[in-house]
Amino acid sequence: MVTMKLKWLVRGIIAFCIFGVCSFCGLFLWVGGIENQVFRQSLPVFPEAREVSHASGFYGGNAGQEILYFWTGKSVQDVKNYYETFTPSFVSTDRGTHEYYETVFNPYGGKIPVITAEFERKIIDPSESRQCYYQIRYTCVEIELIDFGQSQFVVLPPPPMLRSPKTPTPLESELRGGTLIVYMYYVNDIT
Repeated sequence: MVTMKLKWLVRGIIAFCIFGVCSFCGLFLWVGGIENQVFRQSLPVFPEAREVSHASGFYGGNAGQEILYFWTGKSVQDVKNYYETFTPSFVSTDRGTHEYYETVFNPYGGKIPVITAEFERKIIDPSESRQCYYQIRYTCVEIELIDFGQSQFVVLPPPPMLRSPKTPTPLESELRGGTLIVYMYYVNDIT
């Protein structure tokens, strides 16, 4: 009889420990997910743009990367004018058939942190390179504008190489012309 009670007591303690660990992990994922969702909702999006796709994945160093794709029928110059009221000016990059423009900004209004890379020991300043670094989470957002002119078919650029990515969903309808707005930023990994 005592052995049976002891056996149930041990099982109860094990079950309690398993429940506690699972609850803690679930709470951690829930809080991390909320942090990412709140941050995403706080991003300033061009007023006439609509979200057309999303991608995400594990980047490394306990960091994930989120990529949001928005589209507007407005010209790339109109979109640049909007963003340049609170970002550094865009720089043009040559990537083939479409015109690409890139910039970075701190969504909290402060300066983007300048850090030293952990392996190469070089200084990384995203405001100069227009590229965020995976150790700068939530305070550096890259914006890429892709100009599709008056009537070119809109296609999504491939996402950066990520492990276990949520790949961009296909465009729901055929889009022509306008500007594709791509947001890229690093988050705390919640995978």
